[in-house]
Amino acid sequence: MATNVATALEIDGENHIRPVTWDEWITLPIRDGDNAVHTVRGAIRVPTVIVALNFAKRCRDSQIDL
Repeated sequence: MATNVATALEIDGENHIRPVTWDEWITLPIRDGDNAVHTVRGAIRVPTVIVALNFAKRCRDSQIDL
């Protein structure tokens, strides 16, 4: 995300899902129930979904270890 090859999805309920760049992501508040990473500049919310911007193909189900 910090190198602009991915965005995170800000998810706030079923009707509010939007892509967010790193510059905006680091300004978002940490909500109850969010995970966070603590840095020398303060806490940053951990995204639950990251979207690769230049990914050309989808993984086959057989490639995913659940």
